[in-house]
Amino acid sequence: MTYPNLFSPIKLGTCEVKNRCAMAPMGTGFTSPNESWPKKIIRYYEERAIGGMGLIITQFTRVHGTLASPKNLSIHDDCFIPSHAELVERVHKHGAKIFLQIALAGGKLSGEAPSSIYSPNYAVKPRALTTEEVDGLVEAFIKSFVEGRGCVLNISINDVEQLRAAMKEPEKHRDLKVRVGGYDAYFTDLPANHQELQIKRCEQYA
Repeated sequence: MTYPNLFSPIKLGTCEVKNRCAMAPMGTGFTSPNESWPKKIIRYYEERAIGGMGLIITQFTRVHGTLASPKNLSIHDDCFIPSHAELVERVHKHGAKIFLQIALAGGKLSGEAPSSIYSPNYAVKPRALTTEEVDGLVEAFIKSFVEGRGCVLNISINDVEQLRAAMKEPEKHRDLKVRVGGYDAYFTDLPANHQELQIKRCEQYA
């Protein structure tokens, strides 16, 4: 099997990437007490740029200082900008582009979620965020994306009726995706109990 376009440039929104080799976001297990990028992670990403990656997507950084995420690498305050600037400069120096993954840990790691529904993925049943808190988190995501001049945004929106229809007639909804603990999954591939949890989560917040 050959990939004739693998090393040719590609444009993603307004960003041109030198080739189609991309490093997916993944946790490194490293963080720092002040929530900025540790030198060892900056060097880790720089090594990937030196190796020829066209695009690097970072591990997750949180967008809010207190809600739905434990202390981690952050972008919710201007005090973190110098650290991010150093990371970007070091990666750009070798011709690679770098995207920042902004996210929340949610009920799995923080003990807070849009609804207080237990999941087998959780250590404890999460506290339900208030509508005002959820709105504040949405605002924090938008602020981080816009002020960071983001060019690629992935939004998952699910409708309860659509999810119920997919349970009844899965063959008609093979492309329906949902968020499950920090990753996308095809709804019809989930076990029935997980499908019900997805529906309950949508119903409770809606």
